[in-house]
Amino acid sequence: MKASQILLLSAICIFVSACATQAQQQYKAMEAQLSHTIEGSKKCGADLQNEDAYQRSAQIFILGANDPDAVKKMTIERFATQSEKNDLMHLTSLQSSCRKMNLDNIGNVHSDFVTLLAGWYAENDEIIVNIVRDNMTIADANEVLNKRFSRRQHEWNSVASNVTKQLQGAHQSEMQERQRAAAALQQWNYQQQMINSLNRPTTTNCHQFGNNINCTSY
Repeated sequence: MKASQILLLSAICIFVSACATQAQQQYKAMEAQLSHTIEGSKKCGADLQNEDAYQRSAQIFILGANDPDAVKKMTIERFATQSEKNDLMHLTSLQSSCRKMNLDNIGNVHSDFVTLLAGWYAENDEIIVNIVRDNMTIADANEVLNKRFSRRQHEWNSVASNVTKQLQGAHQSEMQERQRAAAALQQWNYQQQMINSLNRPTTTNCHQFGNNINCTSY
C-alpha cells in the first residue's frame, strides 16, 4: 500500500464512528439518552400539571422554578388544611410513575445522575411529610422549595461537569495509547523494510485505524 493511500485512509478514519474513541462513542450515546430522559420527564410533568390537585396546590405552593408568585407564597403563614394536604399526598402518589421512569432513564446516562435525582426526590418527600405533620407552615415550606430550585441547577451542572471530565480523561488516555501503538508500528515497519531490503520474498506493512490494526503483505 502506497504512503498516499495510507494517509487517505487515515483521513477517512477520522470521520468514521468506528475510529472514534470509546469515550467519544459513549458521550454520543449518553447525549442521546439524556435528551430522551428530559423529553420523557417534561411530558410526564405536563400530564401531571393537568390534574386538578396540581392546579389547586400551585395556588399556594411553589411547584416550579421562576414562579411569579413566589414572594407572595412565602408569606402564607399558616399550616396547610386537610384538603391541601390530601392534594399533596395525591400528587406524590401520581408522581411515583414519573419518578421511576426518570430514574430508569437517567440510569442509562450515568449513575451519578441517579444519585442526584434520588436525593432530590427524598428531599421533596421530606417536605411533604413536614407539611402533613404540621411541622412546617406553607411559608416555611415555600421558602425551602424556592431556594432548592437554584441550588439544584448548580448541583446538576456540577455532576454534568464531573461526568464530562471523566470522559475527557478516558478519551485522552485512549488517544495516548493509540499514539504509542502507532509509534511502535511505525518502528516495526521500518525494521521490517530494512530486513526486506536484504531478503525480499514479501513486504509487510501494518497500520492502525482507531483500535484496529491491519497488515498488508505484497
